[in-house]
Amino acid sequence: MKIVTFLGTGNYQQATYVFEGHELTTHLFPEALATWRQPDEMLVFLTQEARNKNWLSLQERLAGKVQLRPVDIPSGKSEEELWQIFQALADSLHEKEEVTFDITHAFRSLPVLALLAAAYLRVAKQVRLSAILYGAYEAKDADGRAPVFDLTPFVSLLDWVTATDHFLRSGDATDLADLLRAAHQLPWRTAETQAREELPRHLKNLAGKLCELTQALLLARPEEIVQHAVTVANQLPQAEPEMARFAQPFVLLLERTRQHVAWLASDSLATQRHLVHWYIEHHHTMQALTLAREWLINWVCAGLELDPLKKREDAEQALVHFWLRRCNRPIDGEPSPLSDRLATLPQVEKLLNAWDYIGDLRNDVAHCGFRESPCPSGRILNSVKEIAECLDQLPLPGD
Repeated sequence: MKIVTFLGTGNYQQATYVFEGHELTTHLFPEALATWRQPDEMLVFLTQEARNKNWLSLQERLAGKVQLRPVDIPSGKSEEELWQIFQALADSLHEKEEVTFDITHAFRSLPVLALLAAAYLRVAKQVRLSAILYGAYEAKDADGRAPVFDLTPFVSLLDWVTATDHFLRSGDATDLADLLRAAHQLPWRTAETQAREELPRHLKNLAGKLCELTQALLLARPEEIVQHAVTVANQLPQAEPEMARFAQPFVLLLERTRQHVAWLASDSLATQRHLVHWYIEHHHTMQALTLAREWLINWVCAGLELDPLKKREDAEQALVHFWLRRCNRPIDGEPSPLSDRLATLPQVEKLLNAWDYIGDLRNDVAHCGFRESPCPSGRILNSVKEIAECLDQLPLPGD
C-alpha cells in the first residue's frame, strides 16, 4: 500500500492528531499517517520551495519508518503547471495499487487536484482508493487534539453523480443500482450483531426495481415501464431515510430521479408519445421507431374503441388495408370490416402518412440494412427526428 502526500512551505505547528482510535503528536501529519498505516512507500509531492523548507524535517521524523520518495512538482501558478501536477499524480501509481491520499499540507488548488486524480485513477488504472484524509489542525480542541477527516465519500459523490446522470440520460440505472447495493451491503458486513435492527432494509430492493425499470426502458415495453416506474416511485420515499444514513450522496440527486420516474408512471397515449420523444432525444433510435409504429396502432384502437391487446391484430389489419387501398395496392384476403370506421377518424390522412413514413424507416432499421438500397445510417438518424412530429399531429382522445 502507498501513501500519496503533499508538503508545502507552511510553518507547521504541533498538534495531536486523532483518527480511528489512534493518536500521535507531531507538526507534520504525514508522520502520523505513516505510523498508523505503515505503507510500503510514501510519495511526497513538493515544490522546490517546500523541499528547501520542510523536506529535511520530514525525512528526519520518518527515518527508518517508511521509504520516502519525493516527487517534484511546479508551484501551480498557471493552468499548464496544474496539468503538470495532475500528470505527475497520474504517473505516480501503477495498475490496481492500493493508495491513501493525504491532503493535509497540500496548498492552493492541490486538494481539488488530488480529489480529481483519485477519481481518475480509480477508472484509468483501477487503483484501489483506501482513503483520502485531511488532518484538520484548525479544528483542534483546547487540548490541541485535531480530528482527521475522511473525505473519501466526496470522491464517491462523483460516482453517484455520474451514475444518476447516466440513468437520466440513457435510462440505464445499472451503475446506480450497483452503488445502492454496495451502500446496502457494507453496513451489513461491518455491523455488530446487536445493531442490526438499524441497518438498511430498502436500498437493495430499490436497486433491483431500478434494474427492472432499466430493462423495460431499453426493450421499449411501455406497460412494464409503467409498472416498474410506479414501484420505484413508491419505494423512493421508503428508502429515503436509509439513503440519508447509508447513501447520502444520492439524497442530493433524489429529486431529479423522482421527477424522471414520475412521468414514466402514467399509462396513457400521451405518456407513450412522450416516451417516443425521450427515445429520440436520448439516441435510442431502434426503440423510438419500434414504439412509434406500435403507438399508431394504439391510437387507432383508442379511436375505434378497441381493446389495444385483445383487438390489436384487428386494428393493425384495418390500418394496413386502409393504407393499401389508398395506395391502390391489392389486399390479400377479405378487406377489414373496420376500414370504413377508420376513415371517420380525425386527421386520418396524417395517420396514413405517418404509418407509411415510420413503417419504411422501422423496417430498414429492423432488418439491419440487409435490403436493397438501405438508407444510410446518417439519414436514418436525421429522419427519426421527424417521427415525433408525425405523432404530434394526431389528436389524443379528449383533445
